Amino acid sequence: MIDFKLYDGTRNSVYGETLLEAIQDIAIVSNNQIQCEPRPGAVDIDGFNLVKLIEQYTLRAARGQILIDHALEIIDSIPEIRKGGETKIFLFEEDTYSNTCSNWCFGGFVPHNGKKYVLISMARINDKIHLKDVFDHELAHSCGVPRPKRRNTYYHLGGHCSNDLCVMRQNDDLVEARKYAYARHNARAPPFCRQCTTNQRFS
Repeated sequence: MIDFKLYDGTRNSVYGETLLEAIQDIAIVSNNQIQCEPRPGAVDIDGFNLVKLIEQYTLRAARGQILIDHALEIIDSIPEIRKGGETKIFLFEEDTYSNTCSNWCFGGFVPHNGKKYVLISMARINDKIHLKDVFDHELAHSCGVPRPKRRNTYYHLGGHCSNDLCVMRQNDDLVEARKYAYARHNARAPPFCRQCTTNQRFS
């Protein structure tokens, strides 16, 4: 069983619905049961309000962005969130940047103090095809994909897959990331290559 806990700070149900599709991809590929509470796309007032408070406290007004590292520190300091072993997913509407990516970032999977977090900003992702690739990519990272020291990997902001048309390739340029998502979509490529699929089945 793989467990996720969702904190959705977005007003567009498409984001949650697309996340649910990505969770289903992980379930199929890993041959595992997956539980996500609350159900992505459902209304969760408490989760929404919490994310909005985090955005408010971490927004850098001069930049119009939130510092994802600061958001993570706040999230990890809340005992109620730290409870349980599930991966915590946070969806933000505000644009984000980090100490590593000083201009902007989508967010990503972040292991921190023995807990697993996925923090993703919707601000620069404006179509479902690209969004689903981002969700597939980060959720698979939370499941340990790709495995360390595996063949056909490279290290750029963490380990990534070099196999053609695998969603675990890293694209941190916005235009290139969208192009790659559409290339995969038009080729009807499965989300994960054979190696990344194997990594999930034996995680």
